[in-house]
Amino acid sequence: MSPVMQGSFTNRVMEQSGRVVLGQVQPGDGVTAVYYSDRHAYTVVRVSPSGKALELRQDIAIRTDGNGMSEDQEYRYEPDSQYEENPQIPPYKAYWQPSKDRFSLGGATLIHGRHAYHDYSF
Repeated sequence: MSPVMQGSFTNRVMEQSGRVVLGQVQPGDGVTAVYYSDRHAYTVVRVSPSGKALELRQDIAIRTDGNGMSEDQEYRYEPDSQYEENPQIPPYKAYWQPSKDRFSLGGATLIHGRHAYHDYSF
């Protein structure tokens, strides 16, 4: 029996088609953590020597579409200046999960690019 799909259908498709894989990410790359229905954009700041751990900084996602509380969302992204103002803020850490063939950030799958999304129905 196949596992039951939960959360946003779009997010589940994105997890399968755009996931970050081992050896294909470098500092400066944009990645997105795909959660149940939301998505958060990050920048890779460090890749471990083994390539199996990533350090990330969350980006500021600014809505540019003017569509209000809709599913049709467009964003522009800026670095979060709090990291430069306070270098003691620890980066987010994502780790390679070989059994799932993916990088995971607290259970969220990482995909290539910045694709923020806020689900207003929750």
